[in-house]
Amino acid sequence: MSKRRGFGEGSVRQEGPQRWVAFLSAGFETAPDGTRRRVRKKFVGRTKQEVISKLMDARRQLQLGAAVARASETIEEWLNAWIAAKEAHLRPRTHGDYARLIHAYLIPAFGRLRLASLRPLDVEQALAGIARDGKARTAQLCHAVLRASLNDALRQGLIARNVAELVRPPKPPASAEPPRQKFLDPEQARRLLGALELADDPLEFCIASMLFLGLRIGEALGLKWEDLDLERRTLTVRRTLQRAGGQLVVQDGKVRRTGTKRIVQGTKTDRSTRVLAMPDPLVQAALRQRARQDAMRRLADDAWSETGFITTTSKGTPVEHTRVNKRLAELCAELGLPRVSPHSLRHTCATLMIASGCSLAQVQQVLGHSQIHLTANLYAHLLSEATRAPLEKLAAMVAPSAPAENGTQMAPKRQVN
Repeated sequence: MSKRRGFGEGSVRQEGPQRWVAFLSAGFETAPDGTRRRVRKKFVGRTKQEVISKLMDARRQLQLGAAVARASETIEEWLNAWIAAKEAHLRPRTHGDYARLIHAYLIPAFGRLRLASLRPLDVEQALAGIARDGKARTAQLCHAVLRASLNDALRQGLIARNVAELVRPPKPPASAEPPRQKFLDPEQARRLLGALELADDPLEFCIASMLFLGLRIGEALGLKWEDLDLERRTLTVRRTLQRAGGQLVVQDGKVRRTGTKRIVQGTKTDRSTRVLAMPDPLVQAALRQRARQDAMRRLADDAWSETGFITTTSKGTPVEHTRVNKRLAELCAELGLPRVSPHSLRHTCATLMIASGCSLAQVQQVLGHSQIHLTANLYAHLLSEATRAPLEKLAAMVAPSAPAENGTQMAPKRQVN
């Protein structure tokens, strides 16, 4: 009676002229119907030695703890399973961005290929095709998503190596300069804030906080009254408000279903959670907002929803990003200002801080950047101008005076033979 082949054992046989095949037993897997079935890997070659070599390589992978991927599993199947599993670990907006890249670019590029047979050349050609369409940044993001997914496949033992690690993502054309950020000058910012106060606008505090403290729009809309200490004149950034899915995600990690598609969650990074000093104009804007909200609460009566947010609708519910964008566009048109977005107000804050002599480290702290190199990449060109005046003062202190002014004689120039 023949003995059944065990895990990691293989067989080799000839199936025809210059055709040898080998089979490797790679354990068991659970089928969709719940039954367990044996996984077998097939290797084909022109000579017996060729298939034995392939068999031995695969056997070594098994001995090192690496499983052999199912012969039928495609990259599309793996990416779909991976992004579904990642939903519990990624922010809703990040998960949506990853899913869009997977379905719009990665699956159309090589979704039909087997996971175990993906080559660096396949990845390189796909990314080059995306970059040729003028989407070099998209190609970089696709590479990052693919690399992350294949790293998980590698950890699970489904592949022997991450081929995306062997491919360099495309770079933008060398001649392409990073776009300069739009911002308002001090006079334009003053006119914008004056118009909001004059109109008794319910978005005044939200816009002022982006302008004075460089908050992201989600951070500004996510502020609650409990985040302000008007006696100490401080503001704590601890959450963001975003529109995605159908969940309300609070900072403590609990998830509650709501009828809205707004999402409240923790800040972007650990450094984004920060305590900032409130300048007096922002404190005054907060006091006006409190009085404004009290009036709206009385007017709404039973229809009012007590959410605790500082910036709300007339019924007390959170405000959408699109409403802030629309109001900013209206104000810029009315005042004859350049059209700016909420993020432009954040850049305005950083720009004016640097112009007033603040360091990159101080700007990083206020903006909540996770790394100072992010701040430097965006604002280093402004810092060089801001340091001109101090350097001129330094030069005036140490530079020798002209001979005509003090009567001293300059040392003769040294002759070079």
